[in-house]
Amino acid sequence: MNDMKKCSVGLFALGVLASCASPGIVYDAPVLPSSEAAAAIRNVSVDDFSGPAGFWYRGEFERMLSAAEFDGRPWFRVSTSRTSPMRVAGTYSGVITIADHQVREYIHTSSKCVEWDGLFDCERRIEIDELCFDETVRVNVRPRLIDARTRQVVFSKSYRSSASDRTCHDLPWRASDYGYRSRDEHDEYHGDRHDRVRRANDRYNYTHRYGGHHYRGPSDHLVRSALRQTLRRVRNDIAPYHRRVRAAFLMTDADPMVAADAKFVRAAEVARSDGHASCPIWQALAVDYPASVSAAHNSGVCAEVVSDFQQARAAYRRSFDLAQSSALEADDMLRVTESLQRLSENEIGHRTILDLVGQTEKQPSDKNL
Repeated sequence: MNDMKKCSVGLFALGVLASCASPGIVYDAPVLPSSEAAAAIRNVSVDDFSGPAGFWYRGEFERMLSAAEFDGRPWFRVSTSRTSPMRVAGTYSGVITIADHQVREYIHTSSKCVEWDGLFDCERRIEIDELCFDETVRVNVRPRLIDARTRQVVFSKSYRSSASDRTCHDLPWRASDYGYRSRDEHDEYHGDRHDRVRRANDRYNYTHRYGGHHYRGPSDHLVRSALRQTLRRVRNDIAPYHRRVRAAFLMTDADPMVAADAKFVRAAEVARSDGHASCPIWQALAVDYPASVSAAHNSGVCAEVVSDFQQARAAYRRSFDLAQSSALEADDMLRVTESLQRLSENEIGHRTILDLVGQTEKQPSDKNL
């Protein structure tokens, strides 16, 4: 075991890169959420989120919880005004704040053809000024989960996100007439541009969303856009999910007799086009050649992708032990090590999720309603 750890610590990254070049099977592996305690509380409701767009975010949070699935089944039961009454085990609420908000104001000048002499021949152009604003908002939302029985905070985490937008408005006057500079000159200009723009607005009875005294804060759609980006991260922190995992085959064997076997050649050929279809051949080779590193490892791949952890662990362990005394190539040795590590992570995740599914003591019964 110590040999495996020494190998994996220094060369794990190289092993992952090497696995990408070899045929294998891609499958969905279970991933534990960062908060197992939150995942264990599955009958939930959603209370207020204070702060900007709080009412909207509460509705989106409810929809996120309702849509959270694992293995095709809803992970949460969410109590809302639209669902049947039920006893909840925990309630989510939270606080939303604006961490930062910036608006950059500048003039953009473009030319527009107003008279054509042909299909692609412009006879006369005019310059058009636009007053533009680059707006960026950074939000911070901290959802928390309160256990209904103990009234203790089970989950609380801060999520930051940002969103940007640009809006431009045609000006009915030339910006240069009022001391307003171009975007390139904006950073070096420190004049009383807001006063001049305001006087121009008054003169032409023109108003815009941001100019001078008309500006009141970040736009609602921008705040919502930033908040929407936090929902996926929250979901993956409070409920299990799947990630795509690639289990790679070993396509060579250190034993020339095994490598020359017609079954081995056929298995390698089939694996390049259909990894699953090659599994019966690899499993047969593991029986025919019990001392083959590749046959043992590849039969472990086939067991891993169908969640037969006991068989996969035995096959990978045998492959690793055999590799210690064989002339296995460095990349293949790293792949064997990486397979053991990947299986261990997936097995722990699978077992823990099954435990979470079986934890009914935290889920109040509906019978007493």
